[in-house]
Amino acid sequence: MKLTISRKLLASYSAIALLAMLASAYAIFSLHNLNELAYAIIDEDFFVVDTGKKMMDALLAQESAEKRYLILKDPSIAELFWSRSNEFNDSLENLRKNNIPGIVKTLSQISLLHKQYDDFFNQTVTLVNGNHVEDAAKISETDSQRAIEDMATMLRDIRTKAENNIDARMNLIKARGVRASTMTMTLSAIGLIIGLAVALLITYNISRPLNELKKA
Repeated sequence: MKLTISRKLLASYSAIALLAMLASAYAIFSLHNLNELAYAIIDEDFFVVDTGKKMMDALLAQESAEKRYLILKDPSIAELFWSRSNEFNDSLENLRKNNIPGIVKTLSQISLLHKQYDDFFNQTVTLVNGNHVEDAAKISETDSQRAIEDMATMLRDIRTKAENNIDARMNLIKARGVRASTMTMTLSAIGLIIGLAVALLITYNISRPLNELKKA
């Protein structure tokens, strides 16, 4: 079938429109992926880093209260210990509610260790009240200290993993952004070339009959 000028123009414009649609669809798809990565950084990684810091601060405050209680035997210090314990548990529960991949098992281990640590402090209080300060100090220096160190190590590991995820996802955002820009520019350039070809085709198809008329 012989293509008329109108059919050639229609085919050319259809190709341009298709390329424009592909470029727009690819840009939207890439933007969606970049948004998902950005939300993952904010909702998961930054949240883990911030919450992990709060938990570490609460844990260190508990340790400080425990040591001071052994010396001062002040009930208000014990209340401070339990207040910091509640803060720790609240932060831990917030992390568990978010179901962040890769840390669920570690959070369960931290929860178990923290319960043990609280139990050790209960034993310490009981021994101090019974004037068995040396036994209480022994629990503090061994069992309690070991639980604190294990929890601190796990919290540092969680924060380090989240910080590494932030770096990795930021690099991925950068790489995908560059790739999306390159692809969009390539499709736009192809569309421009086709547009120029269409313009030349129109010019040629109009000028040729006019030149033939002039010769006639």
